[in-house]
Amino acid sequence: MRIFLVPLSRRTHALHCHSTLAKPSTSYLNRATVFASKKWEGLAQAKPDSMKRKLYSAGTTMLEKIEHRETFFKEVPAKEDVTITTMVRVPFMYPSSLKEAQVHAEFKTLVDQRIPYHRKYMIYSAMWVPVTSLFTIVPLVPNIPFFYNAYRLWSHWKAYNGAKHLDFLIKNNSITFVPSEVLD
Repeated sequence: MRIFLVPLSRRTHALHCHSTLAKPSTSYLNRATVFASKKWEGLAQAKPDSMKRKLYSAGTTMLEKIEHRETFFKEVPAKEDVTITTMVRVPFMYPSSLKEAQVHAEFKTLVDQRIPYHRKYMIYSAMWVPVTSLFTIVPLVPNIPFFYNAYRLWSHWKAYNGAKHLDFLIKNNSITFVPSEVLD
């Protein structure tokens, strides 16, 4: 696993986690996620004027509004998915123009802020899932609010687990900060 701090502008940076450490999971949740992804991509193949294509376009617009930090934390594998023998040191690549102390402090602050944030919104999404499941009573219309809330519940759960894993790595000093001139 490697973490990259990629500069977007002078003051804005994006984080990316490149992980090859996670073992392939065959859990029900992983299979359901793969199944839902295939169905979602199937909507993209629909005719341009069809309801399926309009649903796909509206959903894609909503997904694009999700914050890039949440996407980063979802990329980080959960601590349970990583074998202990592979967790030696995790390199954190950042532009050499930045100071290591500043990068380390901002990264730790971000992780500390995101754990309660994703926990809170995971609980909110879980509370709304039963309410939105009542929309299944309406025939012939897909239950869009339920599927959106279920997706947001999964998304916050995945980001919460990724943030907890990074917090564990920070507390055990398992992250090595490495300046990279390539990222300048």
